[in-house]
Amino acid sequence: RTAAEDARITAAGAQFGRVRGRDGNPVGPERIYPGGLSVTRSIGDNDSTKASIATPEVSRYPLPQDGGMIVIASDGVWDF
Repeated sequence: RTAAEDARITAAGAQFGRVRGRDGNPVGPERIYPGGLSVTRSIGDNDSTKASIATPEVSRYPLPQDGGMIVIASDGVWDF
């Protein structure tokens, strides 16, 4: 998460927080509220909060001349 993404979320009227367990301690991933989503960019969750958008964040990196690897995966892959 970047400072720019944090600023975009708060400018949209949302805030970051974590669910609290029965003992009162935070558990699980940080989420944006209202809505409780654990992602700030998503396709299909726009009814949950206006802070979550479907516009992807794109990064570009040069590949070495002798080849390289690209891993393309959704956020769910990184949860495990």
